[in-house]
Amino acid sequence: MSFPFDLLPIYALYREAKNATSHFYRFLCYYKILEGIYSTLRKQLFESARKLGIPIVTQKEVIPEHPELRGCPTGKGRNNSAKCQAARHETYHT
Repeated sequence: MSFPFDLLPIYALYREAKNATSHFYRFLCYYKILEGIYSTLRKQLFESARKLGIPIVTQKEVIPEHPELRGCPTGKGRNNSAKCQAARHETYHT
């Protein structure tokens, strides 16, 4: 069985996250995993593929729209008006 030693830090952080009792520390571990994958491992993968002549097709990475990320679900900015509160309630309870 071959073991990818390049991924040891990722596996270690995953184990830390699974064993963590703090939600904040768990989130930090998962964040560091993603950071490691996107900043280091991904570049190495693309370089290795280019050297071997393997084409990699990428897709645009998009964060989907979400009412909490944009403010008021009615599109009027961050607001605690009755209209925005009703829109939030409808978003989460439908």
